[in-house]
Amino acid sequence: MMWIKPSILCAPWTESCKESGSTIRASPAWASTTVDSATRVVLDSQESWNGRGAAIRAATSGMYIFRYGSHVGSAPVRHADGESLALVPPACIATPYHTDHAQEETRMRRVIFNQKGGVGKSTIACNLAAISAAEGRKTLVVDLDTQANSTRYLLGDAGAESDPTIADFFQQTLSFALFPKATEEFIHPTPFENLYVMPAHPEMDALQGKLESRYKIYKLREALEEIGDFERVYIDTPPALNFFTRSALIAADRCLIPFDCDDFSLQALYTLLDSVREIKVDHNRRLEVEGIVVNQFQSRARLPQQLVDDLRKEGQPVLDAHISSSVKVRESHTRAKPLIHMAPGHKLSNEFRALHALLDGS
Repeated sequence: MMWIKPSILCAPWTESCKESGSTIRASPAWASTTVDSATRVVLDSQESWNGRGAAIRAATSGMYIFRYGSHVGSAPVRHADGESLALVPPACIATPYHTDHAQEETRMRRVIFNQKGGVGKSTIACNLAAISAAEGRKTLVVDLDTQANSTRYLLGDAGAESDPTIADFFQQTLSFALFPKATEEFIHPTPFENLYVMPAHPEMDALQGKLESRYKIYKLREALEEIGDFERVYIDTPPALNFFTRSALIAADRCLIPFDCDDFSLQALYTLLDSVREIKVDHNRRLEVEGIVVNQFQSRARLPQQLVDDLRKEGQPVLDAHISSSVKVRESHTRAKPLIHMAPGHKLSNEFRALHALLDGS
């Protein structure tokens, strides 16, 4: 249980808060918002419209749980006229808000992140997601890279025609809409059962400055928290620590770092780990580095093994499951089929299964 001071929620209501016990009135946009997922109560802005705002109605009693933006709180309710329930304006007291921790533990959001390009972020994200989906979990890939590699990998040529995209999602956060699109509307099914994608778009580059200046860094986390039916979410990131990468790190529970066993990657790794620690301290206390994924590994070459051994001696979280170098990866990209669907018996498919099992404990 965590404790929230509901008085912080008065800001959006400014002129609408009334005496204790009267009906609170709010803007139609707020009044049509779905509140906390534990109750799925929808505020009704149609039946109670009175010209100034919407009288809040609810199909529940007792403690009314509500959310405005990233704020969550609760307040007691009492019966008013007919079936309406009048919300008592939040007092400056701490009110309990219950979270279903058991349900949260069945879900996991992973970000695949490295500031160096060409290390296999999209390949790792999509193949792990494909295995998760094949095992029966409803799985989402969020593509935050304007190159849209994950989008093309999972949707093929149809990825270029996807609409709406995650660029549209972020654009929506910059403007007011009376009836904004729900997060689910930006998610598209793939040809593979249980596997979905939130596709990228080149327009994302042009949005970065506006999103940064208007501090929309938490919007992705809020959106992913609204779609609770996805058991696994894999977030593919651009090869840079930009707005979208930071949004992903703030939204994720775990961070996977691809490492391709060369000296340039080694030097970048330490800077990357510092960046993740900074995000954890400043924005997301639950974020953990789940492990370093050794990718394009050549077991017979001396340098890759030496680099991996050195990292382990330093105490870095190098995962035991390695991904070998193979032309099969490029072939799977071209055919827009993750390896377990294109070549289920191939060595690489088994390596990805081993990595997935190591991460999910299966």
